[in-house]
Amino acid sequence: MSPHSGNRQLMKCGTANPQLPASKGERGFVLLSVLLLALLYFGMMELMAIETSEAARSASRFRSRIVAQTLAESAAEVGLHKMLYSSSRSATSEGIDGTMTSEQTLNPDGSFEIRASGVSRGAFSMRATVSIYGRATIRDDGSTELSIDRTLHSQ
Repeated sequence: MSPHSGNRQLMKCGTANPQLPASKGERGFVLLSVLLLALLYFGMMELMAIETSEAARSASRFRSRIVAQTLAESAAEVGLHKMLYSSSRSATSEGIDGTMTSEQTLNPDGSFEIRASGVSRGAFSMRATVSIYGRATIRDDGSTELSIDRTLHSQ
């Protein structure tokens, strides 16, 4: 066996089969299929990016709403404290998450009303309100008993 006969075998294995020539139509179909698959792939990636950004915006809006509700609840608590222990009938506080305000009214008949609001900061600013209606009764020992009749919360 000559050294050249082995090279011929390698050359025959490495070349395309001359019995199955690819026509121009087959090559065009393969190229068109690859381009169509690439287009579908990038379209799917774009849809996923759009869906992800919408989910992030939705989560940010949800967080802002929860922060605003929490600020309003905290403002109502501060308002109740101010009503009992201070002559001030309003309170305002500003923090890193937003602003909370409350206004308290204590009527001579013992009924009271606290209106509180919270406004969150961030990409989506949300506002929430809390209203508390009740009665304050002074006991025989001098302590104050509070009864809450109803509360209203914004959604």
